[in-house]
Amino acid sequence: MDQRGCGRSVPSAAAPDCDLSQNTTEHLIADLEALREHLGIQAWLVSGVSWGSTLALAYARRSRLPGHRRGAP
Repeated sequence: MDQRGCGRSVPSAAAPDCDLSQNTTEHLIADLEALREHLGIQAWLVSGVSWGSTLALAYARRSRLPGHRRGAP
């Protein structure tokens, strides 16, 4: 997936009227969870490159779903 404001997602962060206050780590984590629910995935491996790996770790740390985290305290 392309995160908010990146790649083919809309609106683009480069757009002059883009509201970056709606592009926080918490918003991105909520987007990942919404995607998981939309696809009906019970458990998944989330990974990324550079910022994406940091976001994947943040998502795992905040996951409130029992049994959905492996390797995270």
